[in-house]
Amino acid sequence: MKPKYILHLVLITIILIIASACSGGKDENSDFPQVGLTENLMNKEMKIEDLPQFFNSFENDKGINLHLINLSNKTIIYPSDTKIQIFTKEDGIWKQVVNDIHGSIESNILLPTKEFPPGQVISIVPRISNLTEPQIVRVIVIGHFENEADKLVGAYLDVMIKP
Repeated sequence: MKPKYILHLVLITIILIIASACSGGKDENSDFPQVGLTENLMNKEMKIEDLPQFFNSFENDKGINLHLINLSNKTIIYPSDTKIQIFTKEDGIWKQVVNDIHGSIESNILLPTKEFPPGQVISIVPRISNLTEPQIVRVIVIGHFENEADKLVGAYLDVMIKP
């Protein structure tokens, strides 16, 4: 073979390797429930956390209190506890779980931490049918900035639920 052809063959091989490496990667949001925001946009403007003083048992069909914090400098409007979404993964697919909390408030106001440092307490009651072993659930809160309904913000937290 002539050196010119060998050089072309090497260059084509390198280009094919680079192209397959760039396109063959995992989509960073393929492992996230479809909730209107992608995972890389979550937990930037607000955050969910568990606090020890809540004494959560994390048992199925029992109340769980979580702490919601506004990390932005704008007021966030988010739905009532009844509209907080809970997901579990079954066979690689996210499925929504019943949030059996009861309430009547349509929406909540989450002030920026600099204005109201305590944040808010959110409550959920996950109801997973036929739960026989501990399972991770993803708790998701989606809201928007006050007077900017088209600017969605969100937070999520994974917790282990026991039967």
